[in-house]
Amino acid sequence: MAVKKQLALTKPIHTVRSWSARKSIPAEYWHGFSVKGLATLEELAEAAALRLAANDDTRSSEAA
Repeated sequence: MAVKKQLALTKPIHTVRSWSARKSIPAEYWHGFSVKGLATLEELAEAAALRLAANDDTRSSEAA
């Protein structure tokens, strides 16, 4: 079953697909992912931290 249906998301499918493309789920939806067993809160937080760190590294290299 698609994640959108599992979580009963009211967002348009294009919004949900953009999360996938960006590899970024807005924090207000983390609980639903955790409850459904799709990811733990720790996994989601770690992924967000890694993404932020990668963005910081990109900005640092652009400034050099």
